[in-house]
Amino acid sequence: MAVVRGRGGWLGIPRPDRTEPAPVTPYWAVPVRRAGKLCLPETVAELLRVGQARLEGDVR
Repeated sequence: MAVVRGRGGWLGIPRPDRTEPAPVTPYWAVPVRRAGKLCLPETVAELLRVGQARLEGDVR
């Protein structure tokens, strides 16, 4: 299930070397083994498609 943040929402992506909690700074709970190899581009595209559909009221 995806959470739709709505228009004007944002999602911060931490630098690959950020693995320790800090105030108002995103970090990785599990260290990144290789930058650029986080997930499949197709998975991100589907997440964006679902979010756009929900914003437009087309829930499928």
